[in-house]
Amino acid sequence: MGGSPLRPARRAAGPYALLAIVFALFLQGLAPAARAQDAGKAQTYLMEGEAASRDGRHEEALAAFEKAHALAPSGATAIRIAGALFDLKRYPEAFDAYERALAEHESTLFGADKTKAKDRLKELEGLTGLLTITVNEADAQIRIDDVVAGPSPLSKKRLARGKHVVKVTKSGFAPVQVEVDLAGAEAATTVTLEAVKIFGRLTIEVKDAAPDLRLVIDGEDVGPPPYDAEIAPGSHDVAARSDSQVVDQQTIEVKKGETSRLELTAKARPGKVEVRIKDEAGDIYIDGEKVGSGRFQGDVAVGEHELSVKREGYEPFTKTIRVTATEVVVETVSLRKSTAGDDVAESEEGDWTFDGLYGGISLTAAFLPRGTGNTLEDSCDATGATSCDAGFPVGGTLNGYIGYAFAPLGFELYLRTGGDVVSPKGSFDGVTGSDINPLVAAPARDEAFTIGRVGGGGAIRLRVLVPIDRFRITGALGAGLAYRHLLMARDTTAVDGGTNKFTADAGYVTPVLSFDVGGQVRLVGTTALTLGFDLWLENAGSSVRSEPETDQLLTGGPLPAPIATPAYDLANGAQLYVGPYLGLHFGP
Repeated sequence: MGGSPLRPARRAAGPYALLAIVFALFLQGLAPAARAQDAGKAQTYLMEGEAASRDGRHEEALAAFEKAHALAPSGATAIRIAGALFDLKRYPEAFDAYERALAEHESTLFGADKTKAKDRLKELEGLTGLLTITVNEADAQIRIDDVVAGPSPLSKKRLARGKHVVKVTKSGFAPVQVEVDLAGAEAATTVTLEAVKIFGRLTIEVKDAAPDLRLVIDGEDVGPPPYDAEIAPGSHDVAARSDSQVVDQQTIEVKKGETSRLELTAKARPGKVEVRIKDEAGDIYIDGEKVGSGRFQGDVAVGEHELSVKREGYEPFTKTIRVTATEVVVETVSLRKSTAGDDVAESEEGDWTFDGLYGGISLTAAFLPRGTGNTLEDSCDATGATSCDAGFPVGGTLNGYIGYAFAPLGFELYLRTGGDVVSPKGSFDGVTGSDINPLVAAPARDEAFTIGRVGGGGAIRLRVLVPIDRFRITGALGAGLAYRHLLMARDTTAVDGGTNKFTADAGYVTPVLSFDVGGQVRLVGTTALTLGFDLWLENAGSSVRSEPETDQLLTGGPLPAPIATPAYDLANGAQLYVGPYLGLHFGP
């Protein structure tokens, strides 16, 4: 009887437990998609930062690299943040950034990036120094060059070499300002604060203040307005901030025994908006006001705004954008030419990144400009022939690759199969070579050869892609192995009408070097058409030859006659394949 009331409760809980499990699995399935989206955004910011850096826009480059690192932290983004700080000559911050990159991301940094980071640290040690500030009072606010450095005591603060202004403040004490010359690797200064026996009073009111607005006095958050309190006499910096509002910094002088009043007005904190037009032609309007042509980047008040882009002969583009103080609104616009009944002007489809799984297929026309090294090509005299035609080897291959990219580099497995054929010929006059061996020269005849080669191989390759709008430059280099099987057919026709057919085969395994370079043009989504040039280098060695035969006869003439059949080189030495290719690239 005691246990029976629990059984209905367990049955009732069953559906809820099942629902909880289903919901948890659903959330788990969303996680990879969210990570993939963050990685795509990070790659976009990374490429924007690279472009800004190349143009000398280092502030924009730093902002883009920091956004990329926040979404997908990596050695590549960390080292670029440090480099941007160095380009901006913010040497102390650059030193700290390089140290963090090596400490936190050393395992994912390429060797060149590690070397550059270590070299930069050595260089920055000569451009910066360590400043130690000792204050007789703990928890005093220290500002260096009007930037909050932290509470006292402050030990070994890295700064650019040269002169710096140190200001120390604490409630109840008179502020002290000193100039320090950091001329070498280290310097130290001592600041003595003196207690203020007679205070002043500061009253601050802020008009139109949002509930989350916070007052900041001398770099210290003192709470929401209004403010009314005793304060040490002297000069004080006053500002206010929140996620949606800002009050520009002002300086007020407070005198002993007197009340100083300050009235401030809060204003909306602006957000960042970037608008780019494909081919940078067209006028950009925000809320009906023209703000730029081709490209716009600037501050816009927080809230909803109407963005429009106009260009003569093209359909206008209009969109409502929502601007916040914490994110940059980026809009890439592609205008379409005006046609009857077509009212289309749309944002550019998703960014073309190079981060993640990718693959591709292609067809290559293969030529061997150095030849194949067969006997009639390299040793015509040894056959006893009066003359030889080496022929021109041609072929083709079907190629495929699959890999994973960490922009701008990708690592891939490359597979290739195909074949080539060459048709050399030899003519014998029945006399040439008879002084060595009459059987080599006689009888007078023509020999036509067909040497075909089939096989395939693979290589591990490093790929690089450089985006240029809807186009990309791509190249890959790697090494691997291949197998080739060769078939030879010889058709002989003698002057007296005798004929002979002879066949042979051989094969070889070879190391290979694979290289290609080309261009990609985006078709739709992440699919691109690729056109380029391919190089494949292998080595047939010196033993790819047929077996000699002594029982081959010319038949069909007046009398059967023996015909010389030596060991033929089907291929010999380095085999260089070159040619154009056409293919499709799939993925980022």
